[in-house]
Amino acid sequence: MRFAVALFALGFVAQSFAPAFAEDTAVAEIAATVPIMEGVSANVISGEGAERARMQFTDQQKEKFYELKNKLLSEAGPKKLALAEQKRLLKDLLTQETIDRKAVQAAQDKINSLHTELANVAVAYKLDFQQELTPDQRKIMRYKSLRPGGKGRSHHGRKVHHKGFPRASEQTGERIGSTESGGAQLNVDGDLINADNITASNI
Repeated sequence: MRFAVALFALGFVAQSFAPAFAEDTAVAEIAATVPIMEGVSANVISGEGAERARMQFTDQQKEKFYELKNKLLSEAGPKKLALAEQKRLLKDLLTQETIDRKAVQAAQDKINSLHTELANVAVAYKLDFQQELTPDQRKIMRYKSLRPGGKGRSHHGRKVHHKGFPRASEQTGERIGSTESGGAQLNVDGDLINADNITASNI
């Protein structure tokens, strides 16, 4: 049951922060790095041919990650619903026979505000997650982030971009579920790998 809830949460977060307008990009980039942990002990590769370092999360940490994830869903859910409502309103205003510029701008301002609130929720969650890590675990994550290249680095002569998620062949993590297209993984940062098809409907 808990595993099913975790998968639903992963799908919710992945879909909730997906960009619909240009201003969604910043929110999506933040959400893509939000650590969503369901009690996994993930590995990280800190460079080509480098030794793998194990994060070794304790049971207490795993339970805290689960608690933080639920808090994130509780805070982000109502804001996401409000955002969807404002976007529907904006679409309606823009398709009226007579356009009310002030009403359109007011709706857009509310959308922008909700994007900011969602981004702040995501950042607060990541900060809470970081505070649960040990100094050694933070060191592993910091050194990993300093390696040459990164998420968009070249792979066989081309840049790699997968909707804000790192390529599975570049970073390894523990598999958390499966879909018709092969499932998803979590890396040590909590980033979702190959998670495009993880949604509440296919859990």
